[in-house]
Amino acid sequence: MPNNQPRFRGPVRVFAMARPRADAARLLIRAAMASMSDELSARSRAQQLARRVVVELIAANERVEPMEIALASLRIAMGSNIALNLALAPELGLEAELGRERADRFEARNWRQLSEADWAAETAEIAQVMQTRLAEKFRKA
Repeated sequence: MPNNQPRFRGPVRVFAMARPRADAARLLIRAAMASMSDELSARSRAQQLARRVVVELIAANERVEPMEIALASLRIAMGSNIALNLALAPELGLEAELGRERADRFEARNWRQLSEADWAAETAEIAQVMQTRLAEKFRKA
């Protein structure tokens, strides 16, 4: 490192490293919101976008067929589906949030497996909770 550049140490260096992730997430959200109809209010756009993102997130989480996964990867690479791009964007960390929500519920029921109908009901509850959180996050971005 040349002598004329300051060296960052301690908390300053950590803050400098952590800042771009939040900005990248905010930029993704703003771009997605800007691509929606101007006739809608910010709250309506945020709710619609959150609904679409949660649907894509849960669908991506349930994909097991290699062809489905490959097609989804292609759609992400092409950028044709904004909701899918947001759902799987590492900057937002929504896959990890969904995993934590499922793990917390699994632990809360003492690691008991659910029937298919109960799993679907729990997935719908998780989707509703995440949709509410994301709508607020998108509206504030």
